[in-house]
Amino acid sequence: MEVQEILEAVENSHIFQQWKKKYPTAFLSFLFAAIDQQQREWQVGFYDEKEDAVTTFQLGEEIILIPPEKVFKAPGSKVLELHLEKVKVDLASCLEKVAILQKLKYPLEIPIKRIAILQHLDMGQVYNVTYITQTFKTLNVKVDAATEEILQDQLISIIQPPGGKQ
Repeated sequence: MEVQEILEAVENSHIFQQWKKKYPTAFLSFLFAAIDQQQREWQVGFYDEKEDAVTTFQLGEEIILIPPEKVFKAPGSKVLELHLEKVKVDLASCLEKVAILQKLKYPLEIPIKRIAILQHLDMGQVYNVTYITQTFKTLNVKVDAATEEILQDQLISIIQPPGGKQ
């Protein structure tokens, strides 16, 4: 499923339509996918500024509403609206690009878990892809959702030595 189809599946559901009546000013803030070899588990988040909370809809055999949760963000930062009409790159293409980067730049960092979040950050609308690797590191790559340009890549150890310095 492409991101537009995922959003439409959520917005056309009875559970979303009932929720939207209660939160009419909430806007699309992210699409999240936990990725394994056979499938992608999608979640779609809507941010309500008045509540400073995100309500998530999980796609499966049926659509499940996950109650609003406070947003984890830096003080003073804003949650930006995601505009799918500006997304020109599909997730499969993005994941291919990230896999090539990983093999060329980080060949020893073999992924065991992959997640992707389509979101609007200060740098623009991006696929924020994270690999958790066999060496207990995270490889985070931000890919422009319109141009497929890699904007940032960063490898960080999950296990910090004493004192927090690597």
